Amino acid sequence: MNKTNHTFVYSLSPGSNAMLSQAQAVAPLVDVYRITGDWHGPQGAHAWDYHLTQAAAMQSMIGVQGRNGQSFPDLDMLSASLTDDRDQVMQMTLWAITKSPLIIGMDIRGKNASSMWWYTNKEVLEVQGSSVGNEMVNMTNGNGGIETAVWKAHASNTNTTTFVALMNVQKQEYSEMSVSFSSLNVGSTKTCTLRDLWTQADLGQANSFLRLTLPPSTARLLSLRDCK
Repeated sequence: MNKTNHTFVYSLSPGSNAMLSQAQAVAPLVDVYRITGDWHGPQGAHAWDYHLTQAAAMQSMIGVQGRNGQSFPDLDMLSASLTDDRDQVMQMTLWAITKSPLIIGMDIRGKNASSMWWYTNKEVLEVQGSSVGNEMVNMTNGNGGIETAVWKAHASNTNTTTFVALMNVQKQEYSEMSVSFSSLNVGSTKTCTLRDLWTQADLGQANSFLRLTLPPSTARLLSLRDCK
């Protein structure tokens, strides 16, 4: 490929049984690589549990040295089979905070803005494109599997903005989610401006903790900035 003088993105798929040891061997040789089997929707064989588990297992590999710069674990194409806006937002939130490559698995010809809005939010895309330090903060489990997950990242162009993804993957239960600033490496006594990246609206000030109630099958992607 290097001899052709063309620009390539080299993607490799280790298969549906991808493991961390495989990622460590593959990452230096490629730009992106699949770490999941095919996406079958939130009710399918590869549901949120599976993708959240794989993302957590591979988080140490996000942005490591690759074939031509950095390489990234790939959670699969963004699914065209999701029909609920909440599931679309959940998927895009997870893909953005984990820096999974954004590959749309559909024919976009003839699509309009109203049917593509979850792929084109500039503030959400900024998280995927220019964040660093992407890692899981915590993940809770219940009798039915994974219930909630929290991830964090920081803006690469500033030390004062932190991104936080909150995900309640339960189908019927609300979740009271509380995340301490200390777990986000913000500073336990700081007061920050809180912003919802999906709605692109400031939500006021937050101090020491984030506390939100998330309805079933809901994700929030937030930023904390101007912390003092």
